[in-house]
Amino acid sequence: MAYNCPRCGDSVKRGSSTAAQIGGGLVGVLIYAAFGAFNCNNCGKLAKNEFPPEDRSKMMMGSLGLLAGAIVLLIVVIFIIVALR
Repeated sequence: MAYNCPRCGDSVKRGSSTAAQIGGGLVGVLIYAAFGAFNCNNCGKLAKNEFPPEDRSKMMMGSLGLLAGAIVLLIVVIFIIVALR
């Protein structure tokens, strides 16, 4: 879901981290995206408290969805590794 920057009105995206990608793979990226900052191309990093309350509640639900997806992915990977042994 796309959110608008509270400062300039441009669209924002969830943060990403190369270190999280290298260290944790896809699970690390999902967890970092769930709890990382939002970035605007014009304004830089944005704190979640700058967004309106209705956007913050949608962001929280999206973060919980990303976290749930990371947990499911981790369980699937563990299941596959155990099945291949």
